[in-house]
Amino acid sequence: MTDEKTMDEEQLIEDQLRTYGLMKFPENFMNIGLKTFSWVYDNRAEWVKFSEAWETATGLFQFWYLYVKLRASLSKSNDQSANGSDNENGGPVYTVPLDE
Repeated sequence: MTDEKTMDEEQLIEDQLRTYGLMKFPENFMNIGLKTFSWVYDNRAEWVKFSEAWETATGLFQFWYLYVKLRASLSKSNDQSANGSDNENGGPVYTVPLDE
């Protein structure tokens, strides 16, 4: 059962990254207008560093904030695995709260 849960969590993380990574910033927004979150994360380290300091975000930036946190947690998880540490939880899962 633990393996199933881990695989489900891993799939959820992959799905979230894929979905959030395709989202784009608004046209003419600074130097990242119409760029996907994935592109910005890979090519604009200053935006990632700036966003990592946030405590909350709203609107489109909430998705960006969650994307940055999720990618960072996976990087840390991969670093731990490379160092021989096991991460039984497969890393955290970040979700956007829905209005009810």
